[in-house]
Amino acid sequence: RRRRSRSNAVCEVMILNKSDKVVARLGMDAAGAGFVRVTGPAGGPGAGLGADALGGRVVVANAATGFNTIVLKNSADGGGVYVYPAGGGTPRASVYAEPDEGSVNVLNKGGQVVGWLQGRENTGRMMLLNASGDIVVEAGTTTDNIGIVRTGPGTVGPAALVGSPVKSASSIQGRK
Repeated sequence: RRRRSRSNAVCEVMILNKSDKVVARLGMDAAGAGFVRVTGPAGGPGAGLGADALGGRVVVANAATGFNTIVLKNSADGGGVYVYPAGGGTPRASVYAEPDEGSVNVLNKGGQVVGWLQGRENTGRMMLLNASGDIVVEAGTTTDNIGIVRTGPGTVGPAALVGSPVKSASSIQGRK
């Protein structure tokens, strides 16, 4: 069957099911990039595959709410995966891969990072933050392969000198 498209595509092919619902679209946008979109049997949100100046992008939507729940996309430095709640809003988790590092982030409802895990060359690092963005727990490895754990609140770093006005974090450091 033929049906007129309501999208902004320059060229588009649609596949309809027996109920005359569009369940797949293949097309090209005004910038010349291709896309594929698929839906559930009722024609509601599903998944999409597209491209932009940075490369490919994959989006998965929640069928009940219509909001994107998983987005895979490129950046100038690498790729990222973003996971959103079913009702939309800010991501609650993200994974990044860049040339020198990889990281996993956990975010609160306000979009503030509250948990962070990073890998870089020979070292790893984990941080837990409070709602204000202050680091309250940090654990990791040094380039000398020594483990270290610091807790706050306070300045995350070497213990402050005696008599210093800087409130230092508590810390444990391994030995060689």
